Amino acid sequence: MLLVVQVVSISWGKKHRGAEGGALVNRLPLAVKLPALLDKEDKTLLHTHVLSSSERFKGRDVFESHDRFLSPFAYGEVRFEREEDRYHATYCRGYIRKTFGLESEKVYCFEYSRKTSSEGVWIFHKVAVNVAMVDVYRQDLFVIQEPDFKFRDSV
Repeated sequence: MLLVVQVVSISWGKKHRGAEGGALVNRLPLAVKLPALLDKEDKTLLHTHVLSSSERFKGRDVFESHDRFLSPFAYGEVRFEREEDRYHATYCRGYIRKTFGLESEKVYCFEYSRKTSSEGVWIFHKVAVNVAMVDVYRQDLFVIQEPDFKFRDSV
């Protein structure tokens, strides 16, 4: 069983907050095609796709693989833990904490937004964490299939 995690992170500044900028940000994909598999022996794969207004939303990929499952490990505000043969995803923000059991061959999407400030400049973020436990790896895993489960939280 292979745990595939894809994090799509979109960030923008004040310039893209109006109607035109908001329409542009909302058109950006929350799931993209995965890269080719690096090693068939891996148990956990992480693909991060970053879209930023400072890079004109061109997109930048980071693909990592792990030879063993690190427990617990976190991407953004979603944590993954393994208990024997069961995997759990926990969404955390402040006092909000929700845990979901992950089933094989199902696609999950955790979507949340946040904002950060650096020297008085606000930056807005929209993050989608796509998760699937599969026997057979496919590059279009998150693109062609709607999530079986979707969780949304916004600031």
